[in-house]
Amino acid sequence: MGGKGGMFYYADGIDKVLMLFGTLGCLGDALMSPLTMLILSGILDDYGGGGISFSIDVVNKYALKLLILAIGVGISAFLEGICWTRTAERQTSRLRMEYLKSVLRQEVGFFDTQVGSSINFEVISTISGDAQLIQDVMADKVL
Repeated sequence: MGGKGGMFYYADGIDKVLMLFGTLGCLGDALMSPLTMLILSGILDDYGGGGISFSIDVVNKYALKLLILAIGVGISAFLEGICWTRTAERQTSRLRMEYLKSVLRQEVGFFDTQVGSSINFEVISTISGDAQLIQDVMADKVL
């Protein structure tokens, strides 16, 4: 995960924990379809069975199961989103700090050769845009 030049190079221990919980949330979110199909198959079995009437108790039983499933999937999706977004913000912040340190290590002559402040502004805006793009990839595309 944190290999040389890898996508998660700037991840520390807290970020790895956040990514673990985000992945667990992703798995919980992905279980929505199979579990919904399992519950709906039980409804169809009860409805299709000839001997038992389809009473309000049966409807309440399956409605409660679907409600519990919806709450669980909602919590999983929230956990997934918040953990991946937070770890992307933390890693991007570290990336920006490293870039600032590398710019400040330049010789003074490097800044003298830059004409006007528009060049400096372009460099800063380009880096900010690239950092935002990296953050979006970590937070959204990994999900």
